[in-house]
Amino acid sequence: MGANPRGGRRPGCLAAQRRHFGALGDGLAGTYTKLFYHIVFSTKQRQNFISAAIEEELHKYLAGVVRGMGDSCVAVNGMPDQVHLLVILPPKVALSDALHEIKANSSKWIHEMKQVEFEERYIWD
Repeated sequence: MGANPRGGRRPGCLAAQRRHFGALGDGLAGTYTKLFYHIVFSTKQRQNFISAAIEEELHKYLAGVVRGMGDSCVAVNGMPDQVHLLVILPPKVALSDALHEIKANSSKWIHEMKQVEFEERYIWD
């Protein structure tokens, strides 16, 4: 540690943490986290599966899946071969788990609606 111009030693990292977060033992209990993710995924082989006929309903369904996981869906949009989601995920939810849930449920929904003729189980890459 270097010298402080006013004399003494510069406060270390621990001292700065105490000043900002309270005494030791408090940890980071008062922290607030809001994680926004811009998620983009495409259809298998970039095929144009998302027609105008299903686009609005698909977007509503995707937002519902996100809400069903206890997360927030800020926006949904896309193109005939891709989907864009802006979601807020809590730190306890792994992005990979959320993506798996979104893609698996939406693939199942699309097949059940018989809106897309595709032999594979999942329509997303």
